[in-house]
Amino acid sequence: MGYCIYYKKTEPDLRFDKEEHIIPAGLGGIHKPEKGSVSDEAYEKFSKIETVALRNSIIAFNRMNPTPIFDN
Repeated sequence: MGYCIYYKKTEPDLRFDKEEHIIPAGLGGIHKPEKGSVSDEAYEKFSKIETVALRNSIIAFNRMNPTPIFDN
């Protein structure tokens, strides 16, 4: 049974079908919290915020530029 770390609720109040990324997938995040620890409702809410941030902030510049900004 899932338990949402954000809403502090379990099923049947919330759904737990989707998988959240710890760092947004749009930034290359591959690590995910344990399935059932982030509800679909929280995922959908944060996903909308992340989309706006990834498209309308300085982060968007790095996502569109395939060349590294800094050379080591």
